[in-house]
This record gives sequence, C-alpha cells and structure tokens, in this order.
Amino acid sequence: MAQEVDDVVNDIATIFSRSAKQNAILKSLEEEFGCQELKMSHIHKIRWLSRANVLHKVCETYEPLLILVKQHNASLYVKMSNFQFVYTIHFIADILEKLASLSKTFQSDYVDVSTMFSLIKAEISVLIELFLDVPEVDVNASFYDGLGYDIILDYGSEEGKLAALRASIRGPNFRSVRLNRFVDNSNLEAAIQFQKQFCNVIIANLKETFPQSGIVLYFKILSPATFPRSKPQLRTFGSTEISTLESFYGETKFFEDGCEIDALVSMNKLRGEFQLFKAQAQHEWQDRSIRDSWVAIGRNATQAAKYPNLLTLAHICMIQYGSTTICERGFSIQNHLKTK
Repeated sequence: MAQEVDDVVNDIATIFSRSAKQNAILKSLEEEFGCQELKMSHIHKIRWLSRANVLHKVCETYEPLLILVKQHNASLYVKMSNFQFVYTIHFIADILEKLASLSKTFQSDYVDVSTMFSLIKAEISVLIELFLDVPEVDVNASFYDGLGYDIILDYGSEEGKLAALRASIRGPNFRSVRLNRFVDNSNLEAAIQFQKQFCNVIIANLKETFPQSGIVLYFKILSPATFPRSKPQLRTFGSTEISTLESFYGETKFFEDGCEIDALVSMNKLRGEFQLFKAQAQHEWQDRSIRDSWVAIGRNATQAAKYPNLLTLAHICMIQYGSTTICERGFSIQNHLKTK
C-alpha cells in the first residue's frame, strides 16, 4: 500500500508537470473549494522532508484533485476514491510529518549525541500513542454515523491530516465527492491494519538505527539538565555511568597491530571530579546542556583546572557526530561550485 501511495502521488505530479492547462484548472478548483494554492510535486525517494511536503500538498487539495482526476484519468480516480487509499494517504502524511520534524532536529549544526537517544525514545512513545494505541471511546456515544458506517476512531494528532479527514467524512462521502467505502467497513479495517503494520516497521527501524544501549548513552550524566532535583537522589546519580566511562577511558588500550593508546582519564580522580561537578552544577549550571556547561568550563582556566578528566570526557562526547548533515551540505555546495 505504501508503494501504491508513492505511485499515485507521482502519477498526479506527472499530470500537472506536463500541462499548464491542468495546473490552471487545479488552481481554479483550489480557489473554488477554499484550499491552499499548491503545486503538485514528485516524491524524492530518500528525503523525509520532501516526501512529507509532497503528501501534505496532496492531502490539502484532495477534493479538487479527485474532481479533476475523475474527468481525465479513470484508472487513477478509481485508486484515489477508494476509502482505504484515502485513509492511508492521510495516515502516511501524519506519520511522515512527525518523522520530518525529527529529521529537522538532526539537521541542526550541532546535535548533542547524549540527548539524541532520549529524543528517539520520546518520538517512539508519541508514535505508539497516536497510531498504535486504540483511542478512548465514549461508551455512551454511537459507534455508527447517521448513514450506518463506523465512526472513524481518533487516531493521529488533533491538528493532523487524519483529524481533518474525520471532519470531512460523512458515510461514503468525502466532502462533495463520493468514495468507494464498504458498508461492512472492511476497507476501514484494512487501512487501520496497514497503519499499525507501517508504524511498527518505522519504530523497529528507529530502534535499530538508534539502539538504546552503548557507552554513548552514559555521557548524558555530564549534562546538568539530567540531574535529579533532590539531594539524596543526586548523591547516587550517575554512579553506574561514571564507573563505565572510567573503566573504558581509564585503561590503556592494546591492539593486535601492536599499537598502544594510553588511558585518557585518571581512574583515581574521575569520581572525585564528578561528585564535585554535581554539587557545583546543581547551584550554578542547573538545566544547562553538555555543550553549554563544558564550553564555559573549558574557557575558564580555573574551572578547567578543577575538572581536567571530566573535561576530556566532555570533549569526547561533543566531537561525536549525531548526524552527517553538515557533510551532506558540504557536498551539495561542492557540486554547485564544481560543475561539469
């Protein structure tokens, strides 16, 4: 079904990319139905932001698109007027909007790898809540609309495309257009089944790409923003993490080729520095990120002298890339300058 959505969206874009007349008609219909005046685009296979933007355009202008396609492409209209397809494209637009927002976060100039995994964990929780958990239903309300069709459950966010679809559906009618919707609601059930399968695949891919384990996760204890508020909790906070970092970076490494790398931190001093840092950070650097805290400490000779080993760990954390965006931008600029 996801591939069918891609194919249909690209077919729509092809229709309007070849005809100024069709574009003029679409623009006229968009004005008539009070839609945004949007130009249809092809899907870029490897760009989340592009894909999300293209599906947003289609969903925003779905009614005039249906009317126009019905007049010029019967086979495409059959696909677009199928209720399962209509629901699916609105769902995919919703979930891609969430992924596009996450993608923008990772496209910033600096991505804090210590918080990156927390962002992923939060995003997965949101996807589960919006698209997998069954929405609460008012037991006193009717399960059917006035035409005998099932009420569409409140999946997705309140301002999302699925919410807009629910507001536009009356039985088999999508605004002024009649859809091919079955009274037994089998195509609605099939659409929701696809929704859950697709969402589970997305979540599995996010977990595989950003595993919630590994030494990188332990660097978050260097951020005062992660500290607990109560003193008893702060006293034991980070004990396991600092021990792991101490063991890994406080030992000399030997490699098969004979290469030897000295320990980067002092195992005898690291814990003491961490306890002092927690006490000072709670009062002076509360809610600061790793970058804000340790850039300031590194620039202050007195502070840097107090935390030499922790500062080394902070540098190790900050030089790790959470995204290849900067590299990709560099290649894009190169390709613009160094043409054939």
